[in-house]
Amino acid sequence: MVRVISSILLLRKLPETLVTSSSANCHNKYLEVACNPINGQAHTYTFSNQTHNQPFLPSLNINNSSTFTPATLEDEQLVTFGVLGFVALLNIGIRTLLVVQHLTSTSSEMSYKIEVVVKNILLGEGPHWSAEKQELIYVDLPGKHVHRYVPATGKDYSVGLNGRVTFVIPIESEKNKYVISLERDIAVLEWDGVSHEYTSLKTIHTVEHDYPKNRFNDAKCDPQGRIWTGTMGDEPTPGNVDPGKGNIYCLDLEGKLNLHVDKIGISNGLAWSKDSTKFFYIDSVAYSVDVFDFNAAAGTISNRRVLFDLKKHGISGLPDGMCTDIDGNLWVAVYMGGKILHLDSKTGNLIKIIDFTGRASKITSAAFGGPNLDELYVTSATLGLSPEQLAIDKDAGALFKITNLGTRGASAVKVPIRN
Repeated sequence: MVRVISSILLLRKLPETLVTSSSANCHNKYLEVACNPINGQAHTYTFSNQTHNQPFLPSLNINNSSTFTPATLEDEQLVTFGVLGFVALLNIGIRTLLVVQHLTSTSSEMSYKIEVVVKNILLGEGPHWSAEKQELIYVDLPGKHVHRYVPATGKDYSVGLNGRVTFVIPIESEKNKYVISLERDIAVLEWDGVSHEYTSLKTIHTVEHDYPKNRFNDAKCDPQGRIWTGTMGDEPTPGNVDPGKGNIYCLDLEGKLNLHVDKIGISNGLAWSKDSTKFFYIDSVAYSVDVFDFNAAAGTISNRRVLFDLKKHGISGLPDGMCTDIDGNLWVAVYMGGKILHLDSKTGNLIKIIDFTGRASKITSAAFGGPNLDELYVTSATLGLSPEQLAIDKDAGALFKITNLGTRGASAVKVPIRN
């Protein structure tokens, strides 16, 4: 006799070997439960890695042979999962299957999709989405180019410069003007977005005259429109950086460049909390995402501490660029780790991992874009990869677009007009 039931499955707390902060390996799976109801003995259940179009348990990393035992109602360590499915019960001693087709969850996780939209970039960086123009601007750092990608047409335009350019930010209400970096300079670039030649280039600040081989790296505007950026020491070979020679700067609304933190290794990702009270920052060689208290009125940062330590979580690679979503959470690129980490900005918990294994190991930065800001654009690099590595990283140097993430991004801030 077959009974179809919908019930609540009460499970004993899973072993620590099953529960991880990563969800990268559990997308598109469903739960198969093998029951052995013999003489009232404890049943054995097995998670099966069969593919299904409904995701489940987004916070678990599940292996084929892992088992657990059902708990009693008196057990203090219970984990309750809402189950919608059916149990086929035949005769005692006959093995039956429960296929769970849907699990209720506080977050509806969808299967994300990664696609290549631009190829053959040496080292893409600094992606910035223009909601007004519906286009992505970014740079090829060693290629010394500013790029403009237009999703509506699929076309990618670029203009060459006479030095390494690491960031590009549009100037508000100025159709063709951008603030960029050029080695140790901050400059204003005028470019029509189509031609291979720019109209004008004006330097407004130069830093670190004592370290002529230093250069700027990532930059972003805070919610008030100040430009925060940082520098790094000489890098004679990829990943080999002169330590402690970088600094964090802020270009304020009056056009003054202020030094805020010194002795930085590789200044990288920057972001702010939704309430503008926290500043998130990455010094890549520290292997962590840090958080400062942020005074929005004064434009100052203080009380630096670690939010997420990659080494403590067993994640290889260097944290690089990052962006935020509408919940204020962080999306962090991992260079030489082939990942994007989705982090809770309040707790530092790892929400999920987007894995680029077999596609690109040198993931450099990310920015939300698209008409609804629900597409994540991700830059990557080929620089320094051997022929053997390039054979593995089949999409190295691509600009990627990721969809079906179940969230949207926060709008990027442009540079206010300065006199």
